[in-house]
Amino acid sequence: VIGDKRLRFPQDLTITPDGFLLVADGKQGNILKWNLNPHFPAYTKTVHFDQTINAIASLSKDEYLILDKYRNKLTLIKNDRPIWKISGFGSGVSEFKQPTDIAVFNKTIYIADPGNHRVSAFNERLKPLFTINADPKHPFIKPSTITTDEKGFLYIADEARHTVYIFDGQHQFVRSINHLPNARQKNLYRPTGLSAQEGKLWISTPNGIYVFQLTHWHNEWLLAVHFLFRFSDT
Repeated sequence: VIGDKRLRFPQDLTITPDGFLLVADGKQGNILKWNLNPHFPAYTKTVHFDQTINAIASLSKDEYLILDKYRNKLTLIKNDRPIWKISGFGSGVSEFKQPTDIAVFNKTIYIADPGNHRVSAFNERLKPLFTINADPKHPFIKPSTITTDEKGFLYIADEARHTVYIFDGQHQFVRSINHLPNARQKNLYRPTGLSAQEGKLWISTPNGIYVFQLTHWHNEWLLAVHFLFRFSDT
């Protein structure tokens, strides 16, 4: 068990390239660090920030990002000190409406911004790059959770549409997931958690955790998705 009495309101976590676990203790405004040495995992330090922390993501060995949805603020931290930030309530390219999640791939930073019905992309110094929108016929309503896989594909869970959207490494829409052909529950319901790694996509919902097999074809830009199984406590 990691945390003991040090954690009060853990909201998110990330692992740095050099093997440290960073846990965002959201309401406390703390980032707690553990060395994940397999033989001697150990708590190392707590870093306090004067804000709520709803999401965290590692950018490099010394840099990570923290998100405060209540202040609509994204901050880049280096060596545990803030060096860049963007903030503001609105629909401008560097503004948010209660952003909820962060994903990073190859120095591109993605922010889920459900209040603006979009996902925004920034470079490693928080300069805006572009925004991602779903199929114009079915635009995002509440894109609240995002993740990437090892190929650079981006996965976006829209809780209100009960759908996970998939974009390739060029940010082109590939397909969506909302139907479960081999499951007792035939449709996704409020997907709120995502993880894509080692050829599998994990989707967390109130009805359980669904696991899909991901297969990249044709220079890795085409993707086949097959439902595998569901975890549930019922």
